[in-house]
Amino acid sequence: MLSSCAVNSWERLCPTILRLMAVILGMSL
Repeated sequence: MLSSCAVNSWERLCPTILRLMAVILGMSL
């Protein structure tokens, strides 16, 4: 149960991190 919860939260975090990186790259450019 804990592992599935961690995977679920990670799947939610991954896109957010990618979006933040894209925003930072766009601002630096």
